[in-house]
Amino acid sequence: MTTPSTTDLDEATDLRRRPADRLAAAGHIRTPAVDRAVRAVPRHAFAPEVSLVAAYADDVVATRHSPDGTTTGSVSAPWLRADMLEAARVQPGRRVLEVGSGGCNAALTAGLVGPTGHVTTLDIDPAVTERAVRFLRDGRPRRTAPRCPWTGSPPPWKSTPRATSRSSTHRRGRPRSLPRPAGP
Repeated sequence: MTTPSTTDLDEATDLRRRPADRLAAAGHIRTPAVDRAVRAVPRHAFAPEVSLVAAYADDVVATRHSPDGTTTGSVSAPWLRADMLEAARVQPGRRVLEVGSGGCNAALTAGLVGPTGHVTTLDIDPAVTERAVRFLRDGRPRRTAPRCPWTGSPPPWKSTPRATSRSSTHRRGRPRSLPRPAGP
């Protein structure tokens, strides 16, 4: 593994700051906790397939494709991730189940639950789960646990009061509205 140069790190830090500023100005980031998480998590670490500039663009980063070219895996657009994190109202100390894992949203959610919380991120595709494990391994908060239920991992949902999902909830490109989270 190569170590990024100081210039690359400075550029990544600057590129990470700009979308956070745009998302806050556009009303997608509304709380200090989500703002801190978005500024702290390096999106480019979860999108090594693309350039730094593309990783921080306000768009989806396709990470996996079917044989016919259809995107089957992605790092969600920053505005959508911010909206989901705000809607989930995740609090410090909570246990959160994230469904549809690529790792980036799990890292963001870990920033919200803090050192006393825990995030379990779950996906039905072992390749996606392996990818999340790989990207979260270095510097992964101890409070995140990528799981794939079809590989014999223990079920995470016994005591999980909050859940977020990046999984597709649309047909023919028309998204359904996101449900309000249960609980306080």
